[in-house]
Amino acid sequence: MVKQFGARLGDRIDLFYAMSLGLALIAFVATWALLRSRVGLGLTAMRDNEEAAGSAGVDLVRTRVLCFLWTAPFLGLAGVMTALEKLRVAPTASFNITDWTIDVIFIVVIGGIGSLEGPIVGAVIFFALRQWLADFGAWYLILLGAISIAVILFEPRGFWGACRRWGVPDILPVSHVPEAADGPAGAASGEAARTPAPTTVG
Repeated sequence: MVKQFGARLGDRIDLFYAMSLGLALIAFVATWALLRSRVGLGLTAMRDNEEAAGSAGVDLVRTRVLCFLWTAPFLGLAGVMTALEKLRVAPTASFNITDWTIDVIFIVVIGGIGSLEGPIVGAVIFFALRQWLADFGAWYLILLGAISIAVILFEPRGFWGACRRWGVPDILPVSHVPEAADGPAGAASGEAARTPAPTTVG
């Protein structure tokens, strides 16, 4: 079956990388569309304060189930790509806590939570650090942990959060900006905002 993806090993690897890139792009666009929808607004409210989101009308159970159903196909396809690339399914290869849990958490923490750009920046930083710290042996994970703790203490929003604080706008914004109020009340408030404040002469 694997030979159907290419007669030579190099051809199969190139095809697997292209398929992985396509899957990553589709998942990225789908996640952006989800976060920009009403379901995504409910998820954001649940992230900030679950009790307040429920009292505001967000169906907590339905929103949580939709989130799991949305991510399940992409996780399943990623598992298929991993099995085809490794040509075996074993606990040590498919359920490695270092590769599939610790590294992912590190990428999100370093890059920044609450944005789509953060994990991308975090992935670039992670692979650069892994390449740079490869010669440190067992100190590799210790140094990564120390960097994670430092980021959590001094910049909880991660690298992209620091960029936001410096005035860099989001490339793919997922937040919702409230629109101006309509009607007489909105018009009155807008008119009041445009009216200059009276000055007093001492």
